[in-house]
Amino acid sequence: MTSTLYAESEGHRYLDRTPDDPHHMAVVDAVLRAAGIGSGDRVVEIGAGRGRYTALLVSRGLEVVAIEPDAALASALRRRFEGGGSVRVIEALFDDAAIDSSDPFGAVIGFHVLHHLDPATLECLDRVLKARPSVGAAFLEPNPLNPLYPVQIALHPAMRFREERGLWRRSVGDGSACSSLRVVGNLGLLPPSLSRRLGGLLGRPMAASRFAPWSAYRLIARSSERSP
Repeated sequence: MTSTLYAESEGHRYLDRTPDDPHHMAVVDAVLRAAGIGSGDRVVEIGAGRGRYTALLVSRGLEVVAIEPDAALASALRRRFEGGGSVRVIEALFDDAAIDSSDPFGAVIGFHVLHHLDPATLECLDRVLKARPSVGAAFLEPNPLNPLYPVQIALHPAMRFREERGLWRRSVGDGSACSSLRVVGNLGLLPPSLSRRLGGLLGRPMAASRFAPWSAYRLIARSSERSP
């Protein structure tokens, strides 16, 4: 997996805050529905970063095994959830050894992480899912066909195309990079920042057509899963 440290880490301090707006809550709920999990379940979150989405998962009553390979981010995760029993942080790459076969979990999930995974890690994810057919899987990814995403990268002072190029380099969700996963739906018709400002119903990332090229996100889940 490529480093999860951003080129300008200070520019991403907003990731330390727990978003509780309708936009983020709706996308989290969409991922949980696609993965078939609910309150009380244990999930494995790949590439948890500083724990922005981890905190939302905990707020939904989930236990989280947060896998983060970057030492600095894993340390921030431990500090953020210190004293709480709902999050266990594993500082490691997602590989066969990172998942304890004796430790049951209901789903593997992630947010904006698949396009950062190298082929070997994607193959490992495929093996884990095939070995555990009852385990759910769902991921939220930026839509590479949305013309606003390259604009966001170009204008954001802390984002770099070299860190996001995996979104266009490989087609995660079409079965070629990880045969266990497929695009099951699209979410959102507005950029996240605009959605947050609007709030309420207008700010929610409404489910769109499976083939809507203008959607903000792709919902990627097990090929047997259907769009929520």
